[in-house]
Amino acid sequence: MIKRSFVLTLMASSLLSPLSSVRAETLRDSVQQALETHPAIEAAQIGEEIAKQDFKEARSGLFPEIEASLSAGRVFADTSTTRGLSVTRGAAYSWMGEGNATLTQPIFDGKETLNRMDAAQARSQSASYNVLDVRENLALRAVQAHLAIMQAQATLENTKDYYDVIESYLERIQLMVDEGVADQAEVSQAENISLMLESALVDYKGQLDAAYANYQEVVGIMPKSELVKPSLASVKVMEDVEQAIQHTKANHPLILSGERELQAAQHDIEAERAGYYPDFDSELSYLKKDQCEEIGGEVVDARALLRMSWDFEVGGGQKARTSRSRAEYSEILAQNRETVRTIEGEVRRAYAEFNTAKKQLNLVEARKDVTQELFDAYEVQFEGARVRLLQLMQAENQLFNAKSEAITAEYRYLLAQYSLLASMGQLLSTMNSPEIEVERVVKTRDEEQEIEITKEGGDEELITPMDDSDITSVSK
Repeated sequence: MIKRSFVLTLMASSLLSPLSSVRAETLRDSVQQALETHPAIEAAQIGEEIAKQDFKEARSGLFPEIEASLSAGRVFADTSTTRGLSVTRGAAYSWMGEGNATLTQPIFDGKETLNRMDAAQARSQSASYNVLDVRENLALRAVQAHLAIMQAQATLENTKDYYDVIESYLERIQLMVDEGVADQAEVSQAENISLMLESALVDYKGQLDAAYANYQEVVGIMPKSELVKPSLASVKVMEDVEQAIQHTKANHPLILSGERELQAAQHDIEAERAGYYPDFDSELSYLKKDQCEEIGGEVVDARALLRMSWDFEVGGGQKARTSRSRAEYSEILAQNRETVRTIEGEVRRAYAEFNTAKKQLNLVEARKDVTQELFDAYEVQFEGARVRLLQLMQAENQLFNAKSEAITAEYRYLLAQYSLLASMGQLLSTMNSPEIEVERVVKTRDEEQEIEITKEGGDEELITPMDDSDITSVSK
C-alpha cells in the first residue's frame, strides 16, 4: 500500500495543477511567447537600433555645420594701438561685445563620408539579419522545450500504465502461489519488474520537472494549458541535401549577416584611404565686434571662402589605419568562410539525423505491431493453458518496451524535422505556414478536463484527457 501510494503521489504531482485549461497551447504559441519575452531578442533588437543610429551619425557628415559664438565683458589692452591713442598711461580699458557665425559645407573628402555611410548601412543590415538568426535559434530552443515536455509526459504515462498492469500480474501470481500452482520465483520476478518501474517513474518524473524548468527558462512562463503536438507529416523539407545547402547559403540569416559585415569592412578600407586626399570645404562666416577705439574699435568681417586642408602624418599613422582595415577585412572573410562551413556541416548532420530518425521510426512502429501481435497470441494461448502467466507478463514487458521505443522514435523524428529547418534558417518561416496541423493534445500540469481543440487546418476534435480514476487506481 505504501508503494502504491508513493506512485499515486508521484503521478498526481506531475499531471495535476491548480490551473484550469482554457485552450490548448500549440507549438506556435510556445515559440511566439518566447520571441515576445526572451531578453536575447531584446538585446539583438537594441543592437539593431544602435546600428541604425550609427548610420544616421555617418549620414550627418553630408550636411553643413553651423557654428555660432557670443562673448561679452570688460577687457584690458596694452598694445601699440593703445599707446598711440591713449595720452595717459599707454593702456586702455573697454567694454567688449563679439558675435561670430560660421557655416561650413563639406564639398570633397575623398569619399570618406560616403564610405562611412555605406559601412554603417551594411552593419545596420547585418544587425537586422542577426536579429533573424537570434529569433531562429530561440525558436528552435522553444520547439525543443515544447517537445521535451510532451515526450516526458508520454513516457511517464506509458510507464504508469504498465506499472498498473504489473501490479495486477503480481496479485495474480501471488494468488497462484497461494494455491500451489506457481512458485515464489515467479513472484520475485514480478516484484523485480515492479521495483524497476518505480525507479523509472521517479526518473521520468525528474525528467518532466527538468523539461518544465527548461520550458520556463526559454518561454518565460509555465504552460497554462495543454500542449499540442504537431503532426509528423506536417513539416516539408527538401529531398536533396545539396539543393538544401545551396538554398541555405543564399538565405541563412547568419551567412547574410556575415556578408554585410564584409561589405562594411570593404567600405572601411576605402574610408581610411580617403585620408590620402585633401579635403575641400565651402565656408560662410560673419563676425562683428564692438569695443573702444583705443583698443581697436568696431570690427565687421564677412567671408565666403573655399577652404582646402591636407593632413600629412609623417609617423605612418594613416598607413597603419589602412593596413588595419585590410586586416580586419581578411579576418571577417575568414570568419565568414568558417560560418559557411559550419552551417553546411549542420545541414548535413541535420539531414543525416532526419533520415535516420525517419527510418528508425518506421522500424520501431513495425516492431511494435509485431510485438502487439505476439502478445495477442500469448493471451489466446494463456486462455488455453498453453503458456504460463509469467510468460504472458514477459510478452507484455516486450510490448511495453516497444511502445517506449516508439515514443522516443516519434519525438526524435519530430525534433529532427524542426532541427533540420532551423539549420537552414527556415524554421520560423515554415512554422508560419498554415500547413502545420494539430495531431493531438498531451497533458501538462493543469487541472484535467475535457477541452475542444480546433485544428489549425480543419475540423474540431474533442480531446478527453486521462480520467482521475486512471491515476487513483494505482492506490487501490
